[in-house]
Amino acid sequence: MPNGHGGIPKYGSPILLLIGYVILAWHYLAKDHTWAIYVAYLVSILFGWRLSYHMHMYDAMEYGGAFSSEEKLKVSTVKYKKYSIIFIMIGIFITTMIWFMNK
Repeated sequence: MPNGHGGIPKYGSPILLLIGYVILAWHYLAKDHTWAIYVAYLVSILFGWRLSYHMHMYDAMEYGGAFSSEEKLKVSTVKYKKYSIIFIMIGIFITTMIWFMNK
């Protein structure tokens, strides 16, 4: 593909995961099915991981990282790991608040 990512649009997977998360959270709050909140935890973790990748590594890994300097790759990797943990923790916190809001 011309952009080097196999046709995957920037922020494509985080948007799909966010839509899935909203559907699961609505399903839990409206229908009170406990399984939906457990799946929402998994989706929130995946969302944080993919959002961090698209924010920090997407451009650095364009064309397999061939046009990025070693310094840019190193800085992007550190930011990706740091923000990945932050976004995952925020997602777990929000999901826990939704879980206890319905009790």
